[in-house]
Amino acid sequence: MFLSSNNYNDYITPSVFGDLIYDNFIYDICKILDLCILYGISNSPLLERLLSCVFTHQPKYYNDLSEFSLSLFSVLKNLEEKLGVSEGMLVPCSLASEESKMSLEELGDIIEYMMDSFCSLQAFLTIFPKACETFHVKDFELRLSSFYERAVPKLVDHLSTDKEMQLEELAIKRELREKLDVVRLSILTIFREILNYICLSPKEDASDLNAKTLSEKIESFSHILTSSVEEKVFITDYNASYDLSADILYFKEKGADLTTLTFIKEAVESIVNEVSSSMVLEEGDEPSEEEEIAKKNEVGQLWLPNEGVPFGDTSGMNGYYAGQTNSLSPVEVESLVSGVQDLFPELGSGFIKECLRSINSQNATTTTTTTTTTTTTTRREKIP
Repeated sequence: MFLSSNNYNDYITPSVFGDLIYDNFIYDICKILDLCILYGISNSPLLERLLSCVFTHQPKYYNDLSEFSLSLFSVLKNLEEKLGVSEGMLVPCSLASEESKMSLEELGDIIEYMMDSFCSLQAFLTIFPKACETFHVKDFELRLSSFYERAVPKLVDHLSTDKEMQLEELAIKRELREKLDVVRLSILTIFREILNYICLSPKEDASDLNAKTLSEKIESFSHILTSSVEEKVFITDYNASYDLSADILYFKEKGADLTTLTFIKEAVESIVNEVSSSMVLEEGDEPSEEEEIAKKNEVGQLWLPNEGVPFGDTSGMNGYYAGQTNSLSPVEVESLVSGVQDLFPELGSGFIKECLRSINSQNATTTTTTTTTTTTTTRREKIP
């Protein structure tokens, strides 16, 4: 389905091939997204070849993709309205009534929808990076960062837990929180794919960049990050996943003027430090020596503000992208934590992660350690 000839004797021109697949609805954008999410992992090279052929022989698909990107703006707006965080609807949390709390069924529907949409788009852009240009023209990456800033903290707030909850409700919220992890990573990856294609790729040919092209890439890079840096939650999470210093080093190696980029880097570092200091301890507490060491050893954590939640408690999602877990993905880390919490629901996820870090992320050993109480009581009290 991605060749314009059946054999050497029966040949059709590329333009006719393009018209055939388009006019007969062999492919459309929704089908392409489904193909990417279903077969992207196992058949990525084949899909890459297929999509390249489809978009090359039938440029009308780029027009459809442009229309699709506009429809995503409406999707994001509708999701924000559903969560009560759209522009003009934001109110202080203290003013929110109990009636505004969403049911678990509603939360589940929203998160499932987001996971389907963002994971499919992530798979598509990963397999066919050329499509990033179409989304960039619409400033989709900037809209995505503002959506993340508004919607994700609200979802985390809805998924917060306490000891008085029934086990069934706790289990449902834990499952939804894991799915929200996937959504967050997908959004960050989509943003990165667009930024990478527009500003950083192709790195293989970076040595051939002329001064004008390099300047244009830096200008685009600066515009995207300058526009996104005001989204504190988003930029902190993004920097935790994709270190900005590495991108700046890339431009530095090409001899670029780093004045603007240095300013952006300092702004991001200031935000990260502000966010980190606000989440470490509750106001009025002094950090102990052990906590200072633990903080220094933390490798890029995704953060979300959850006032009153101590450092390390992932019920507020502020530690899910975790430190020192032997390069495991955030979803894998959460899976390990959930496995232990199924047996010991009273244990905080921060405490379990510390156990996993100290014993090489072995679930069985963590369970044994917890059962035999080899971890000190003091440590358990300090880590939620």
